[in-house]
Amino acid sequence: MWTIRASIDYFFNVLTYLIVARAISTWIFTNPYNNISRILYQLTEPIIAPFRSLLSRIGLGGSHIDFSPLAALWGLMFIKSILLSLI
Repeated sequence: MWTIRASIDYFFNVLTYLIVARAISTWIFTNPYNNISRILYQLTEPIIAPFRSLLSRIGLGGSHIDFSPLAALWGLMFIKSILLSLI
């Protein structure tokens, strides 16, 4: 049981670090074709895209600041806490 709990915790921590790295990389690497930027984009876009869509539907999207990584982090923390409480 401990192994499953630790694996879930590790998985969500890695996702969190990848999303934070992507947000920071948008400030550092202005070239979207940079290898690091492309890898981070490919790994995190399936997680961030639904939150970007949701934010644009409720009127918080489309501005100069993209809040979807922050919403994705909040959503991941919520899902992680639910999964860990079920185990």
